[in-house]
Amino acid sequence: GGYPLNTNTYQILPGNIYYYPPGVHRIMPQFSGIQTVAYDFNSFYDAVTVTVGRRLSKGFGFETSYAYSRATDDASAGLSWRVQLTSELRIPNGLRNTYHGLSGMDMRQRSVSNITYEIPSLRAGNGVEKKLLSGWQANGIITMQSGTPFTPWLGFDRVNIQAGTSPQEMERPNQNPAYTGSVLCPCTIPASAGLGAANQKIPQRYYNPTAFLLPAAGFDGNLGRNSLIGPGLASFDFALVKSTALTERMHLLFRFEAFNLLNSVNWIQPSAALFQSNGSYSASAGIITATSTSSRQLQL
Repeated sequence: GGYPLNTNTYQILPGNIYYYPPGVHRIMPQFSGIQTVAYDFNSFYDAVTVTVGRRLSKGFGFETSYAYSRATDDASAGLSWRVQLTSELRIPNGLRNTYHGLSGMDMRQRSVSNITYEIPSLRAGNGVEKKLLSGWQANGIITMQSGTPFTPWLGFDRVNIQAGTSPQEMERPNQNPAYTGSVLCPCTIPASAGLGAANQKIPQRYYNPTAFLLPAAGFDGNLGRNSLIGPGLASFDFALVKSTALTERMHLLFRFEAFNLLNSVNWIQPSAALFQSNGSYSASAGIITATSTSSRQLQL
């Protein structure tokens, strides 16, 4: 993982609260931001896995694997890249233990199943009918998984970390103590937030930005790292295959494949940036702009 060094110095106030005074006052003032890569981050993974299956017998076989797990770590992102993640909070300093929480790769539940069924062949009929109606096989893969965690971030350097690289992705908001109900949408957004219609739902808005508040200048927020869970995924891939013997050594193979046959909509992580530099809510906060899987794809 990576994180910036030579950030602004800070004061530790009563209650172990970090405060970054105004101005630029780096640890080593003769240098600007310094990036570092470390390999001593802590991560923990616990899981229960179950696999049930049946070998292909009498034309039918299947296997189902299920995992219930929990992953935690200090950080899930690299120095200037993210592995599979779009909303992983960057660590603004070397205090890794203060950011330990759900891993950005935590996937609480995941199940993958495959099914094979050999369609019974026609026993009677002429040679043409047997050729057309024999040798068919249907295959399917079903994938279902929970979403991965993410952290809404401020969107600008409110804390005055002066990290040098993407400080807007390192600073957390405060939880709104007056907010009640689910943070995830469908939700009702007050007109005073300036975020459009009052009643919004996915993908128009994945979470309610008004559940979070802008912290005072110089202070980081109290929202925990990776405290929200993003959209999950469900997909069914299907294949219909026919093998026709032309000679003892030659076979003609027909294959029809359908990816995401049910055309399930699987969303990417929502926009994590909450605020504009003037302190107002960002119009894109919580909005989902794309899918994580393609729409139904058919091929022969």
